[in-house]
Amino acid sequence: MNLLKRFFCVLCFFLVNGLAIAQNAVGDSTAHYLLIKHIEAWSIHDAEAIDDVFNKNAVYEDVAYGAVIHGREEIKAFLRDTFNEIPDFTVKIVSWFSCGDRLSCEWVMSGTAAEDSSDISSAGKKLSVRGTSVAKIKDGKFELWRDYYDK
Repeated sequence: MNLLKRFFCVLCFFLVNGLAIAQNAVGDSTAHYLLIKHIEAWSIHDAEAIDDVFNKNAVYEDVAYGAVIHGREEIKAFLRDTFNEIPDFTVKIVSWFSCGDRLSCEWVMSGTAAEDSSDISSAGKKLSVRGTSVAKIKDGKFELWRDYYDK
């Protein structure tokens, strides 16, 4: 193989692989942006921010709570209910990763159950829960989000 052909092959290899790496970087930055906005919405009690991170017909599943929530409006209502039950609710990301259209993260949720909580046994108690979530991204927003934790 002559030098020009080798150069062309090497150039094509780096162009193709460079584009693949760039596409993954864009995917990771999208996943990171969505994750940060989602966690921020929970921590600053901004249910309306869900419009920015979830598709219109997204599904949010809280496995431990046994809730499967359909669509942005129901997801926002779920957040509002949580904020009423735990007025100082916050969540912090411990670690995360994404690959293609999938994201996973480990988090710690904390807060204090409201005195008038519907769960009488936890009323007024401080909470700290470790959990993990998995998500699927479609068209630049979450299409599916599942929380797993031991309540």
